[in-house]
Amino acid sequence: MVNTIWSGFDYLTYYLSTTVSLFLFVSRGDILIAKTDPPLLSVPLSLLARIKGAKFVNWLQDLYPEVALKLGFGTESGIMPKFLMHLRNRSLWRAHLNIAIGNRMAEYLKSLRVPSDRIQVVHNFADDLMISRSNEHSLELREQWGINESDFVVGYSGNLGRAHDLTTILDAAEMLSDIEEIKFVFIGGGFGHKQLLREIKARKLLNVSVKPYQARSRLNESLALPNLHWASLLPELEGFIVPSKIYGIAAAGRPLLMVGDPDGEVGRMLTKTPFGKCIITGGAKQAKDFILQAKQNSERTELMGRNARRFIDDFASRHCAVSQWKQIISQLSAKS
Repeated sequence: MVNTIWSGFDYLTYYLSTTVSLFLFVSRGDILIAKTDPPLLSVPLSLLARIKGAKFVNWLQDLYPEVALKLGFGTESGIMPKFLMHLRNRSLWRAHLNIAIGNRMAEYLKSLRVPSDRIQVVHNFADDLMISRSNEHSLELREQWGINESDFVVGYSGNLGRAHDLTTILDAAEMLSDIEEIKFVFIGGGFGHKQLLREIKARKLLNVSVKPYQARSRLNESLALPNLHWASLLPELEGFIVPSKIYGIAAAGRPLLMVGDPDGEVGRMLTKTPFGKCIITGGAKQAKDFILQAKQNSERTELMGRNARRFIDDFASRHCAVSQWKQIISQLSAKS
């Protein structure tokens, strides 16, 4: 309870200090961009932009309070969630432009009566210059971690949080535990880390290992280590979040096993540019079969890796995103 109060106080003081600071610096005709971390920052800043005569842009990485509600924090019928959603929606309607990071998110914004001409999709992106595609699988790092060069590694990189499904992939790992050369490696941390360690111990999964976050200077190496990466998003969070880790995976030229909604944002990406497969949450047998196929058919796995990098180069490179943002700012600046 005390931690919750202090957390709420931290948010409140941040919103107040940010709003006051911007009030002193923002002028008529300026473009004010609010990014959704922390959540609901658009509420005070949209009002500030209106008062100061600035052009206001929402850069939506996620949507609150929907995410919190879908994860069980409160109910949609509650007075406070309804009030916060109303304030948030007003900030969307007032904005000159709302930048969504996926088409499913854009569709949801339209369902909130945000005009289509005030919505634009700009993909998140990877540092595609620092992260490069390699046919090698980080032999030095494999040696340090006791992984053989010939092992087929299914990797997870980054935060394992409340929005992610863990059970499906652990079920698949348990099904594959008798194949010595298939190994699962988790690199990172997050809310689900303790559950992961408990499950590994309870299931006696000797084919699963856990490693800490790696230094940014070793990101390219750690992303290249797996033969196949996996990611997940709970289906009920589609339209509110897009797993950003998929961009680093694709930049490294590695195929992706996505656990979630096949008609979700990533599922659609994989249909358009086939660099992996999306399976439903709970589809452990599908996951197991896909992993076995990827191991047995190295040529197809290699092709998926090339397709992954092509997706980045064509749609989600830093250059692509910066070019879109330049155009957005130029067009907004030209409007009276």
